Amino acid sequence: MRSVLLSLMLVAGTISNTQASDDMDETCRLIRREVGDCGCVVGFLRERLGEEDGLIVLKVFAASKLRLGDPSQAFMQIDREYGKRTLRAMQAFFPHGDALKGQCDMPEFSFDE
Repeated sequence: MRSVLLSLMLVAGTISNTQASDDMDETCRLIRREVGDCGCVVGFLRERLGEEDGLIVLKVFAASKLRLGDPSQAFMQIDREYGKRTLRAMQAFFPHGDALKGQCDMPEFSFDE
């Protein structure tokens, strides 16, 4: 019974990571004009922040660039979905912002409109 539960937990974790990975790719496509090489950006965020925190950063960036509809609604949805994790993800990201710009050749990467 214990091994069955462990197996189910591993499968659920794999499905969750796969979904986050797909969501990262999809969200990056929304902001391709601003980020350029989505493969580089997604890979960088996965490596530095992990799947879920990387996805949060991409969603916040997309919302700031008006790619998720009304920004106030988009930010409220991100907050409802991730709660305090959003702040932690953004705090984890900021020390890596310059490295992302350099590694992925994104001189204009900014959260400002």
